[in-house]
Amino acid sequence: MSMLLSVLARQVPLDVVRDGDIATLGFLSMPRPGMLTFVESRKVLKALRRAPRPLAVITSAEVAAALPPLDGLALADDPRLRFFELHNHLAREILFYGEHAPTTIDPTAHVHPTASIAELDVQIGARTFVGPHVTIQGRCRIGADVVVHPGVVLGAEGFQTSRFGDAMLDMAHAGGIRIDDGVVVHANAVVARGVFDEETVIGEGSRIGNLAFVSHNAQIGRRCIVGHGAAINGNVVVGDDAWIGPGSTVSDRLRVGPGARVTLGAAVIHDVAAGQHVTGNVAVEHRRHLRHIAAIDGTMTRRL
Repeated sequence: MSMLLSVLARQVPLDVVRDGDIATLGFLSMPRPGMLTFVESRKVLKALRRAPRPLAVITSAEVAAALPPLDGLALADDPRLRFFELHNHLAREILFYGEHAPTTIDPTAHVHPTASIAELDVQIGARTFVGPHVTIQGRCRIGADVVVHPGVVLGAEGFQTSRFGDAMLDMAHAGGIRIDDGVVVHANAVVARGVFDEETVIGEGSRIGNLAFVSHNAQIGRRCIVGHGAAINGNVVVGDDAWIGPGSTVSDRLRVGPGARVTLGAAVIHDVAAGQHVTGNVAVEHRRHLRHIAAIDGTMTRRL
């Protein structure tokens, strides 16, 4: 579904300066054509110029004067708040992010009687096993030969919370999840659905460990291993055959390259190159970390 900005402006206090057709909403850090986003500062002007067109923004009158030509422009007293409010209305009150469809379960799939499956927007493929006390919520596509162990939650909402003075506002998650063929999700793991109209993806043959968390719009490649208790934050892209160690954390909007290795317990705050091995809190290149430890404890020197 797409709507004119002037129509969307009827839902929250917006002053439309230039009308335009809006296909989706999203953050400037993940730009897409036809997107409506918000701008609070001139610091993002470079990113705004690089973003694909058409593009529309909600911003303040002060910042609007510095913006490049845009396909849609609306003014608001608090652009971020109005953007959050508009998204929540579109996600909860109308079908802006997509129509609903009845849930379908392949006749060869096995779903435990204690599992909770939403009546709408779930697809479960052939020979897939859904274990006891699993929860699967809307807009979730599960392929063939997938194993979902007990207590897993697919389709939960992740954190997309912002402070507005003393108040806090959560963004509704209107997107979905795609679990490709042959994936195994171990007990009590949680996979959040996308915030807008995008999908969180677990690629073919990947493994998600016990108590791991994969947040909204993360893109996990094929044959990846996400260890027990690991946390993959929002909009992270993990390449094929990567290994994310138990108890590690990957910060939001990062890229972990194909074949990369994140040591257990690492805190990753920068991109990890293809084939790179990172270690530590905060995570740095693996051998650099070992040299640092060796400088503290000479007994490790022989291992280098």
